[in-house]
Amino acid sequence: YFRPSLSDFSIVKLADSATPKILEACCAGRHIKQMKLYVRRAGGDKQKYLEYVFDEVIISGVVSGNLFERSPSNFPEEVVRFNYAKISMQYSQQSRTTGLIIGQISGGWNQVKNSTYA
Repeated sequence: YFRPSLSDFSIVKLADSATPKILEACCAGRHIKQMKLYVRRAGGDKQKYLEYVFDEVIISGVVSGNLFERSPSNFPEEVVRFNYAKISMQYSQQSRTTGLIIGQISGGWNQVKNSTYA
């Protein structure tokens, strides 16, 4: 019987008005029903080409960085790690010349039921 081991998902973000509440949720072990992350093209129309949806989320760690050294953005950054019961993602293939979506594929996994999830 195989059960995959999916690691925590990590993002790097600039410190902002959400930073104190993210820290609070992490320290309190607060459960978050759903989180979404969109990845967009740089420049132009900034179309979304990758979408993640996480269900039953808990923030497992927050690391503040670049507080005393200059980052490329000149602002403090933080790494936020979270764990989740379910993950789904959708990739939208885009034309390199027009940027229009020419195909999509999606998939996901439910760690609780050890089964596909979309």
